[in-house]
Amino acid sequence: MNTIMESIMQAARKELNRSMEQQEAAAVLKILVSDFLHDNPSSFQKFEAAVKLCLQGVPVQYVVGYTIFSGCRIRVGPEVLIPRPETEELVEMILGGTNATEKLRLLDIGTGSGCIPVAMAKARLHWSISACDVSPTALETARQNALFNGVNIDFFVGDILSKQEIEVKEKYDLIVSNPPYVLPSEKGTMKRNVLEHEPHLALFVPDNDHLLFYRAILAHVPQLLSPGGSIWFECNERYATEVGQLVQQAGFAEVMVIRDLSGKQRFVNACYP
Repeated sequence: MNTIMESIMQAARKELNRSMEQQEAAAVLKILVSDFLHDNPSSFQKFEAAVKLCLQGVPVQYVVGYTIFSGCRIRVGPEVLIPRPETEELVEMILGGTNATEKLRLLDIGTGSGCIPVAMAKARLHWSISACDVSPTALETARQNALFNGVNIDFFVGDILSKQEIEVKEKYDLIVSNPPYVLPSEKGTMKRNVLEHEPHLALFVPDNDHLLFYRAILAHVPQLLSPGGSIWFECNERYATEVGQLVQQAGFAEVMVIRDLSGKQRFVNACYP
């Protein structure tokens, strides 16, 4: 049986190497082998079916139904974006910049899969954490992720683009958001599996209004953020400086534009006076 498994793996490796870069193919194969390929004939069929889906461009995270984010197992499907490493960096920076013993109130705007609040709640069990999204379907996935990871998060539907006030029970000490920031004009640089399978509602912002979501969130800040609180944004590397300027114009102090591990301007952090 092991010989059969090795043969199946070799065939899958060849097919994956033909359709993607070798490093990516190796990572995909490792995940598929771990989740599907076991020492029995029924698993062989499941493994081969999973390989075919990946060859068709379906992201491997959607094929297996989950991803690992900041040590948490996060369920993902076509209704939510697959969390990126840069967003893990964002979580690490927020945790590193706060007092571990202080009880804080955090709001994640546009939560998607809920990866940010779930990771934060796992690391800060005593924090009061809320998260909103315009998509009820995404929120259901986020709720499942909170339940699976054993954390308590207040999820609610919230449309940050609405001019109506977002109903909240209290003001927050921290607001974090990784809103849509990819421009349609950038589609030519994107991978097929992202364009064809991940939700465009969570990816794209109009070319002629690329700061749309940041401006909308900042408009709600007086209602949502406590004096002395802070805000954290993830941004398009091309426009992080503009986001920082927008935040400064909104009256924030100590505005910082921060690079990610790849050296790209990716995050904005500021304090609310």
